[in-house]
Amino acid sequence: MNRVLQAIVDAAVASTPAAEGWILRRRRARLRVVAAAGDSPGALLDAEIPYDEGVAGYVLASGQPVALSSGSDDARIMAGIPTLLTLEPTAILTVPCAADDGVIGVLELVSVSSAFHFDDVEIATLLASIAAVALDDVSSQPPPSPAELGRLLSDLARLDPGRYAPLAGAVRALLLTNQ
Repeated sequence: MNRVLQAIVDAAVASTPAAEGWILRRRRARLRVVAAAGDSPGALLDAEIPYDEGVAGYVLASGQPVALSSGSDDARIMAGIPTLLTLEPTAILTVPCAADDGVIGVLELVSVSSAFHFDDVEIATLLASIAAVALDDVSSQPPPSPAELGRLLSDLARLDPGRYAPLAGAVRALLLTNQ
């Protein structure tokens, strides 16, 4: 398990209403869980689903984030990785991890108590962009600099300082891990 990916999914769950979360990486026709957080993250590591299944499959294909609530009557909310945990999500938020060559994975978060908000999409998108760098081990593009990460976090912190404190701690841990 990659410590950077684990820190990212931990931060995503801690910073949003999510009870569970995972990062999926595309490998041929499958999506594999490479990091997970929540009640039983070990049960998910290395679990696989078809690359076109559920919300994760849609986000992988479209490159667009998706947030659904259980009242949306969208069957995708009950497909994919949540079925492996027998979760009945109230809401699901899935964002692409995009590299130069396209979407190489997704960050997926599941709430069992409340819906996700626009700020949650912003947090997850920022974290997914960092995860994409860690997932794309053959990338020629350098990872974001500490200054760039700091600037992005500062922008978010101005919106709601209390809400982004867990994210600031996670980014700080990521930066220390990579030194």
